[in-house]
Amino acid sequence: KKALLQVLWDHSVTTAFAAQKIAAQVGVDEEQAFLGGLLHDCGKVLVLTCVDKLEADGFEFTPTRDLLLELMAGLHCQLGCHLLTSWNIPSELADVARDHQTRIPEASDLLLCVQAANLITRKLGFHLTPDPNLALTERPIIEDLGLDDMTLATLMIDMEDHLEEMKQLF
Repeated sequence: KKALLQVLWDHSVTTAFAAQKIAAQVGVDEEQAFLGGLLHDCGKVLVLTCVDKLEADGFEFTPTRDLLLELMAGLHCQLGCHLLTSWNIPSELADVARDHQTRIPEASDLLLCVQAANLITRKLGFHLTPDPNLALTERPIIEDLGLDDMTLATLMIDMEDHLEEMKQLF
């Protein structure tokens, strides 16, 4: 689980950074975008915490990595929204946690920034289920935000550099 938490942390920080950079490009509040990226997968951490609690309480439940990934995939959006709402985090950010994996026709620009950042981090490998073959320019979210190939390439280089800088700090 420690390895999963490290991947989640790298993913969250990288998504936050990317969402902030995208927000600057499209005129969205950069701090909100950073927080949205940082918190969008908080439900996954909650799932891992609950599994740890079950084990600590003596339940004989030692899920495989695949089962943990399946539990996180199925539960994290609603759990994340609920968690953020219970912490009195602004509803716009709770909505990002709930909707970041859903294509919504009238999505807020904040949500689009986090969704695009999430895709980019997945392509770069900073994700629980990386996909280096992901064709970003074919994704409607990228088109909705007006991000071109040059902007995406620059952003991905900046993200890799930023994560390396963050790793040096910790």
